Amino acid sequence: MQRPEQSADGQMFLMRSHIAPFYNYSGDTSDVDAEILRDYNLSIGLLADARDKDPRRSLECLPNELLIAIIQHVVVGWLESSRLYQKLLDLTLVNRKWANLILKTQSLWTRITLRDNLEDLEAMTAVALELSGDCSLELAYQVKSDIIHKVAYLLQPHLHRVAHLRLIQYYSESTLDTDPFFPRTIFPSLREISTAGVPSESVIALLSQHEAFAAFTNLVPDTSFRFNLAVKGNQLLSIGLPVSTMVTVNQIVDITPLKHVFMHRFHSASGDWVTELEARRHSLGWQELEIRQVPWRVTCQLLSRCTCLVSLTLTIDWRETPALVKLIPRLAVLEHIVIELVWDTSPHTLVISNEDTKEETRIRTIGLVLDSHTSRMDITTDILLPLLRMSQHLESLRLSNTRLSKLTLTEIDKLKRLQKLVFNGCEYELASNETRHILASPNLEIVELRGSIDIFESLGSTTASELYCELMPSTTENIPEAIKVSEQEWPSLSVFSLGTGATTKVYDIGLVNSLERLTLSSRSIATATIHYLAIHPTELPLLDTLELYTCPEWDILFIMLEKRLLVQTSNVKSIERITFNRDPPPTIKQPLARLLAGHIVSRPSNYELSMLGNLDAFLDADLPGCTQCHLYLRPCNRPVNTMPTIKSRPTSIYPASADEILRTQAARYIQLEDIYFPSRFRGRSYRHSACGGTPWLVEVSRYSMG
Repeated sequence: MQRPEQSADGQMFLMRSHIAPFYNYSGDTSDVDAEILRDYNLSIGLLADARDKDPRRSLECLPNELLIAIIQHVVVGWLESSRLYQKLLDLTLVNRKWANLILKTQSLWTRITLRDNLEDLEAMTAVALELSGDCSLELAYQVKSDIIHKVAYLLQPHLHRVAHLRLIQYYSESTLDTDPFFPRTIFPSLREISTAGVPSESVIALLSQHEAFAAFTNLVPDTSFRFNLAVKGNQLLSIGLPVSTMVTVNQIVDITPLKHVFMHRFHSASGDWVTELEARRHSLGWQELEIRQVPWRVTCQLLSRCTCLVSLTLTIDWRETPALVKLIPRLAVLEHIVIELVWDTSPHTLVISNEDTKEETRIRTIGLVLDSHTSRMDITTDILLPLLRMSQHLESLRLSNTRLSKLTLTEIDKLKRLQKLVFNGCEYELASNETRHILASPNLEIVELRGSIDIFESLGSTTASELYCELMPSTTENIPEAIKVSEQEWPSLSVFSLGTGATTKVYDIGLVNSLERLTLSSRSIATATIHYLAIHPTELPLLDTLELYTCPEWDILFIMLEKRLLVQTSNVKSIERITFNRDPPPTIKQPLARLLAGHIVSRPSNYELSMLGNLDAFLDADLPGCTQCHLYLRPCNRPVNTMPTIKSRPTSIYPASADEILRTQAARYIQLEDIYFPSRFRGRSYRHSACGGTPWLVEVSRYSMG
């Protein structure tokens, strides 16, 4: 039996079939029968309303606990943003239920980050302090900055709630020499302190005034590097600091309650690393250890006493890898390990255990990073293969700057539980007699490739549903003519993200028809892909989400969306939402939102939306604004540079028909890109490339309609 919404969809398709022959994709709907167009747009609105009220689709039916958990998950990505609370307030505009939940969930408002001197800084701080109720606060700010002085009067009544204090030395010019709180203020509830670039004597002064921290002032390093302490009651649970001598290491070892330890050798200090690690009977109950460039002898001794270690991050000389491989199986509960291999020129003595490495471990995630001195080395036999063979429970593997071999890929294929694979800056190129390697791990879902395009052209996966690529040609002569993601190599993809370097290269694009979400993060690739979809509107029939981290050509984007909406094939989905890295102006955003909702309405003409149509404004030295804002057709106040003389301007007339616009797009784009971005190719730019403001991701959909 046909569902009502399926019947309505069929009716909408029939109405569009009457509209399509009379619409010329120019933005002018006057040639379309006004009555049919009115009935169609009205029906689209009624259908959307009916779908929104369907309880199977409505967020209103979600339990409050689940809805707030979703919001909290989203908020995690905003925690370091100075606009966190503005974004939360934006979410309250969704509906009354969202507003009540967000405004009454105190835990969403407990992070006070004072980094940017925003116009509404005091208002947003006051809102957060009020809505956080009696919850503990995390306060982060730059010492002695004008910003902290500006809101000190608001914070003063709430200092008793500060549980985590993050202090960052203020490096910019400040008009004041003192800080309203640091280091003399007592925070009664303080349980964690983090500093960066703050003088040691000031940190010691702060710790001395707090009973829970006073006993640990001897651990404050002489340098003003990063430092972190976290306590529970009077017990120290977490410490992070630079170490310069064995004395400090022994002091850390003596703190038995510790669970999280982060230490790295401070190179400018000429410390004593000859003294042995003092003998102790107790084992170390550390659950998480990050240890960087501490002599291997010391690292080995510490690891041999860890009985509860779950997460390990370490930086070691590449020559120590055989010893590390022998040691890892002794860490019985280890689940996560990140290894950075460096070329250490200091004297060292290898400590190699006789343990058998065939023992299986509980490791679930591995990260292996090679620095610039070791990236060309073949470390497959020394560490990578042994690590993979002892990690049959592995779910995530990240390799950075490594040289891959057929043997490595074959070993990866044996990992039955592997779900995520990341190659970052890795080298792998097919030999002339080799075919593309199809990754065979049966549960592989996510693949990320960053670096040379060669590795992208050498791999595939029959199971991966998500592929994220940030690609660069290995040489300037090796710029490919095409970027193809074929059904044969990637048959299960539903999510694909692609970025390339700054170039005017117009790629030949080929994508799999199973894609549902597509992310494009460079102008050349976004331009080529949107143009391709405009010419081939039946391609990617399941695509409903487009993410653009670069400004598109607005004329081509509108033509593409309209052609896709009016295509005479019922199994092609319309794109429903687009994410931009800046907020489009209302003249674009409103007609775009209506188009994404399925409406067919008048809009600015293709010429008004085009780069060519806005070129005179861009070249007008009397109009301020950066290049990015001009491309988004909403110039900012950034002053212009000295405007050089344009050696050549496009001589062709902007075409009248959509088909001709698409046919001539490539040549026009190359000419205009050279004018808008001359610094990429031949020197000084006419305008600043960006205005310095942080771009915000903005989603436009039918919910954006005013």
